[in-house]
Amino acid sequence: MGDTSEAQYLAEIGEHEREMERTQRAGIKHAYAKAKAAKTGEQIACPACGKAQRKRSYQHAFCGQRCKDWYWNRADETRMQRAIAYSGGA
Repeated sequence: MGDTSEAQYLAEIGEHEREMERTQRAGIKHAYAKAKAAKTGEQIACPACGKAQRKRSYQHAFCGQRCKDWYWNRADETRMQRAIAYSGGA
């Protein structure tokens, strides 16, 4: 690996993954804000899966419970870590 130690390399990879997670989190939060701001009857995209749908009521934002759970388990870093630990992940 040249002059970079394995520990430094793994740290760089870890930081890159955390930055990608922050970018994804910002993107889904933006999609959620857009869906919530839309008026009833307008076309919206599910913030979790991107599926197009018509907004049926003022609080409607997700296409279903699975997408709603997925979003809320990733929108906040602390909750995401808790969800990963609960599911038996790393």
